[in-house]
Amino acid sequence: MSAFNCFLTPDAAHVFTDAAIYQPTNLKVGAFANKVTILPQYNAVIGSTGRFINLLLLGIAFAELEYDNFDLLADDFASVVKRAVARTNQIDPNNPDMWGEYTFALAGWSPKQNAPAFFSVKSVAGNGEEVAAVPATKYYNPAAAVEGFDDSITRFKFDPERPGESGLEIMRAQRLKKFAPLGNVGVKYSTYYAIGGFCQHTIVSRDGISVKVLERWPDQIGRTVMPVQPRTGSLTAGGTFGR
Repeated sequence: MSAFNCFLTPDAAHVFTDAAIYQPTNLKVGAFANKVTILPQYNAVIGSTGRFINLLLLGIAFAELEYDNFDLLADDFASVVKRAVARTNQIDPNNPDMWGEYTFALAGWSPKQNAPAFFSVKSVAGNGEEVAAVPATKYYNPAAAVEGFDDSITRFKFDPERPGESGLEIMRAQRLKKFAPLGNVGVKYSTYYAIGGFCQHTIVSRDGISVKVLERWPDQIGRTVMPVQPRTGSLTAGGTFGR
């Protein structure tokens, strides 16, 4: 599990991600890493939920391709995901570390629309199902512990006038919720705190891509994430905003 949230404003795509990579057998933190693949040649970024290796594999697939602009890349986004999954499954079909459940997301600046754009592609069960790139102007992942009944995350609204602060509030809310592991593979625990490390804010605008860590959390490699509950009237504990 990872957090990947994206919100579009008229002049930029704002992407918020965490940094913790979990050991699948015990759900302890195994590493911290940037979970956004930057594609500067297209003024775009890719992120994902699911296994961290998925993002690396998809990054390799895109490195072997060339598009004239972001819009052509976006048109081929779902097809690239499908081909990358099929190719690696043929090479090593019994590798438990490959793919599993995932959502890939592409955010960038569209020359055709003269505006930011966002698309997501999810894994599907079974064979023969069509995978499409779904556009959106706002995207929460994970959205809630029990979708449709729990608004503890989505009640925090993204504010285009204060993108960093409002995006961080959403990530803090996600950090305080427990989630089931994707696919529940190799894990005996039903739920766990899945958002850790730090909150990263990636901005894609007409002028380029910028990255900033908004808040660092006191998680440690080799331990489970245990977020501090906020005091009444305050937000969760963490580092200084914007550093």
